[in-house]
Amino acid sequence: MRPSAITARDSGGPALACQVLVYPMADATCSLPSHREYATGYGPGSADMKRGYDEYLPAGADPKDWRVSPLFAPALEGVAPALVITAEYDSLRDEGEAYARRLQESGVPTMLHRYDGMVHGFFQYGGVISAGRAAIAEAGAYLRERLGL
Repeated sequence: MRPSAITARDSGGPALACQVLVYPMADATCSLPSHREYATGYGPGSADMKRGYDEYLPAGADPKDWRVSPLFAPALEGVAPALVITAEYDSLRDEGEAYARRLQESGVPTMLHRYDGMVHGFFQYGGVISAGRAAIAEAGAYLRERLGL
């Protein structure tokens, strides 16, 4: 299973200053509405995400195991502050935003920014998409602030 801010909290370190989550994969069930709404035609879709989980997880793994799907973590209190960036037309949108809400409800300082009109992958295209540049700048500013740079 992948290391996470939850694992860092539970194992006593390393102490994380923050986490920047860009259209995070937070729910291996791939069952929230954006997985149906943007299943195809908007870049990597639901089938691509499901295939990614299938390639990553051992056979028979529980898709609701919090180590795979942090959205289902029993407790999020005390994890590192977060910036969560989502894209409007992305199958991962709803799970990223649901995870951000869970963090906020758990008292974790969390900023959530949905980039309207964007698809999965826009963050990587800062050289050609102004929203990509804006998201990169937002992530950089957040990191500078949280890291005291």
